[in-house]
Amino acid sequence: MKKIFKIRAADKTDVPDILNFIKQLAEKNKSLNKLVVTEELLSKYLFGSKIYAEVILGCIDQEPVSYAMFCYNFSTLYGKPALYLIDLFVLPEFRHQGIAQNLMSHLAALAIKQDCCRIDWSVLESNSIATQFYNKIGAKKLAEWRIYRLEGNALNSLLNNNNE
Repeated sequence: MKKIFKIRAADKTDVPDILNFIKQLAEKNKSLNKLVVTEELLSKYLFGSKIYAEVILGCIDQEPVSYAMFCYNFSTLYGKPALYLIDLFVLPEFRHQGIAQNLMSHLAALAIKQDCCRIDWSVLESNSIATQFYNKIGAKKLAEWRIYRLEGNALNSLLNNNNE
């Protein structure tokens, strides 16, 4: 019997699966020790009164085997929204079956439907498998951009210094 693959929007009942995917991705990226996310936080920010990100699930016979989390930002150069891919993950036993390609195609269709000018994302330099995949689908690495982050003590320090 042929297995059926479908992509669907996640809902609040999928939070345990989403958290599981996040944990596995963090473990793969050697950042499990930094993980603080909980089911409660995911429920609040993905399905609460204000939604900060969306999730699609790739399912085989209705069982989630992959996910993509994304949000929207804005391009001032184009004057249009852009889709930002936060995470893309496929369970190891389901890799090399075109699932990641299907998720990216789904996101491309969504971006076009929402009149987005592009899809952006970040990938760890050490993730050569993801880099190869992204190159294969036609993505390009932007050499002229650097990612900056303000978090933790530095974030609080900036706030405190500005209020003095």
